Amino acid sequence: MASITWQVLIVAIPAMAAVKYVQNYYLASARELIIRINGTTKAHANNYAAETSLGVVTIRAFNMVDRFFQNYLRLVDTDAGLYFHSNAAMEWLIIRTEALQNLTIFTAAFLLILLPKGYVAPELVGLSLSYALTLTASQVFMTRWYCNLSNYVISVERLKQFMQISPEPPAIVEDKRPPSSWPQKGRIEVFSLKVRYSLIIHKNFPLMLSNLFIN
Repeated sequence: MASITWQVLIVAIPAMAAVKYVQNYYLASARELIIRINGTTKAHANNYAAETSLGVVTIRAFNMVDRFFQNYLRLVDTDAGLYFHSNAAMEWLIIRTEALQNLTIFTAAFLLILLPKGYVAPELVGLSLSYALTLTASQVFMTRWYCNLSNYVISVERLKQFMQISPEPPAIVEDKRPPSSWPQKGRIEVFSLKVRYSLIIHKNFPLMLSNLFIN
């Protein structure tokens, strides 16, 4: 296309720079939205499902199935909402990428119209526009692929963080074990104990136990 109408480079080069700017603008927020925030909400839903399955007998005994089911649906809706916004952000990027590429094609077609008759062979004009349309589809595909790769490579960073975590100490340390007669006095003391339900379910739950002292 540029070999036939080299003037299109005046628009194509700024358009490519604009596409790169839009990509960086998208990635700055998409990484936080897709991986970090969405990963946190997904963990809450999975943990709640695991905890509920362990206490399902107690939940049924107290006839609280509907309450726990509604709480789980609320966590799933929160996670699905972030997933929806991540897809919307990707479409935001694709629309702007296609618009910039279509601007280049429009410029090339407009320049071809302005050329004198017979200056360019008709078959070369058709070939130029055909390649331009193919370039647009390829640019959109590469943009989507590159952004998805940049987003999900954060999972590798998280694995690297887990690999650098110090291992837990052994459960039994021989030189730190208590004497065989331990405990010498059977005594348990609890000072100022405060207990409330998980903040994942309700953020403003009152304290179930407050300032409890046990001796």
